[in-house]
Amino acid sequence: MTYDVVFHPDVEKFTIYPEFKKFACDTAIDGINKVVAENKEKVSNDYKILKHINCKGERPNKMLVKTRKTQENELLKNMDLSKTESKL
Repeated sequence: MTYDVVFHPDVEKFTIYPEFKKFACDTAIDGINKVVAENKEKVSNDYKILKHINCKGERPNKMLVKTRKTQENELLKNMDLSKTESKL
């Protein structure tokens, strides 16, 4: 299985520090484990960061998430936040 994980672009600036890179990887694995736990599965914490790997002959591109910048968040505007519960 392959899982895509998205971090804020500023996170990459701090991955020059090995401790922070490990923290980012562990955070990604924890997030995936929360999703796959619904199917009683678990992702191994044993990982390897691959360097100089090509994808279809080229370096993989960064994944970008398009967002629409507005003054107000339309979803939050229509939601009564006092009646919501977080799973985290």
